[in-house]
Amino acid sequence: MAANMKDFSAKKREQKFVLMKLKLKLSEPNLSLSELELLSTKLKNLQDGFNAIFESIINLSDEVNVEKVMDEQGEINAVITDVEFDVIIKLSKFNQNKVKSSTINSVSDNSIVRLPKIF
Repeated sequence: MAANMKDFSAKKREQKFVLMKLKLKLSEPNLSLSELELLSTKLKNLQDGFNAIFESIINLSDEVNVEKVMDEQGEINAVITDVEFDVIIKLSKFNQNKVKSSTINSVSDNSIVRLPKIF
């Protein structure tokens, strides 16, 4: 059991590192729509991975450590949720800018001025 606990602890550390890298990537300016969508997908996969790891750790832990593990899981889920909200906000801003620019383009395309003919 101790070896399994070490394995799950190592996986948890790896996942925390991935989460930190995703947070840093999100802080970069001018992310494209595809990059934001990829970040969103990676965050969902990361959360699923964390939940599986913590479930395994809880199953291997004694009753004294279960509360600590659950607290840590709650903290990590809160961080993931914050990062997901940041991604959603950036996606919505990206979509708002896209709508504004498409509206400007459609208005400029339809604004043909026709002058009367002079005889």
